Amino acid sequence: MKVTFLSQEFEVSMSRTVKEEFMGAFKEEMEITKKLEKIQKLIPGLGFLPEDADRLVASFSGGWQMRMSLRNIQLQDPELLLLDEPTNHLDLDTIEWLEGYFQKKEMPMVIISHDRAFLISCVPKLWKPRWLLEEHSKQKETESTKDLIARLGAGENFGRVQLPKRLGG
Repeated sequence: MKVTFLSQEFEVSMSRTVKEEFMGAFKEEMEITKKLEKIQKLIPGLGFLPEDADRLVASFSGGWQMRMSLRNIQLQDPELLLLDEPTNHLDLDTIEWLEGYFQKKEMPMVIISHDRAFLISCVPKLWKPRWLLEEHSKQKETESTKDLIARLGAGENFGRVQLPKRLGG
């Protein structure tokens, strides 16, 4: 299985032009003219202008560089895509573009991200480690207990007060 990986700190060569960056992603055995034809087709699909092909990668923001990195990975024809915090360094427009991009892909992907809204929007199944669920449950119980103590301290009269289980309730 051919697996590709997009790290948090995506990798593009700042000294290359956009066209050169994409050329490097293709398999060597492909003819240069075919590579150039593919690049001319994909540049507008990523939101670049035709004249951007000859601009240096360094002249683009982190979000645009992320688009380049992601496309470079896609040009390698992976069977599985691993993404580590793909929304890091991105503005809202680029995150929305990325969500739409992933929603259209049929390829299996594993995405690690703290951006819950992003995950919900573009993946059919979320996995959360058990320890994280337990930690979340403890945090909610702690917040509930603090809220109860604050209300009692403010003099609110509840009659009978139901304490959390761990406090004897």
